Amino acid sequence: MHRLRVMSDTSFGTSSGSKPSILCVDDDPQSLTAFDRDLRQDFTVHTASSLQDADQKIKSLPDLAILLCDLQLGDGSGLDWLKKKQAERLDCARVLITGHLDWDLFSGALDAGTIHRLVLKPWDPTALRLQMREALQSHKLSQSNHQLSDLALTDAVTGLANHRHFQNALEIEFERAKRHGRKLALAMIDVDHFKHFNDEHGHQAGDVALREIGVCLKQSVRVVDLVARYGGDEFAILLPDTDVAMARPAAERAHEEVLISTRATISLGLADSTGHDSASSLLAAADRALYQAKALGRNQIVIG
Repeated sequence: MHRLRVMSDTSFGTSSGSKPSILCVDDDPQSLTAFDRDLRQDFTVHTASSLQDADQKIKSLPDLAILLCDLQLGDGSGLDWLKKKQAERLDCARVLITGHLDWDLFSGALDAGTIHRLVLKPWDPTALRLQMREALQSHKLSQSNHQLSDLALTDAVTGLANHRHFQNALEIEFERAKRHGRKLALAMIDVDHFKHFNDEHGHQAGDVALREIGVCLKQSVRVVDLVARYGGDEFAILLPDTDVAMARPAAERAHEEVLISTRATISLGLADSTGHDSASSLLAAADRALYQAKALGRNQIVIG
């Protein structure tokens, strides 16, 4: 991932005095020459005359700070290309430049975070340099907000999704499954006799054990499945586009992986969205199955 170098107004370069890199993408040679002339005072300027050329240039620019791209190029839409860079999580500010103002289109791109600034042609050189600085600061703020959002949805002990994240995802995935006529499976998991472990070894050792169990659970399921710490010694796994029959092998892998890696045992309750009209109903069914697994002696999987 490319790392952004963020500069203050009083010290725009890095500590070593180097300038941030900007890649200017335009199929007009005169515009590329003007970008280099107007931005070289504050930036190390790189240019590309096509989107294909820009993709190649990016590979050799690990410290790229800004992408400045024209709206219309011979090999595609600059806005679509910047949206693709956003989806790829390329860590840099994205600026669109155009001579054709479509405010509805561009305001949507700004609101979605696809672009950090919009520049209109013809530009004033001083204003252009200022807008590039503002784009860097806007990107810095956006990254900070994303980090805060991630912290708000992440369990501090295990690094997994937290209870809030799980509840939001459960509602969203249940509605999606219902809308498209698909299944959604849910596993509720309890670490057997965890209180005794905590009492004997202490809470710090307990946190280590929870982290190791979380790793085992994540390794047992697909990338699209959500593993969360539900609370205390309880975990949850949300499996989209899956019924209980398809989810059973993943539950068995999780059960075995935890036992082999940590020597702990877990109880699992498994249910899917069949016959349920709400996310809370599905959650209650998985909870009942988990309670039954514990009542039957723990260390087993029960399908609700």
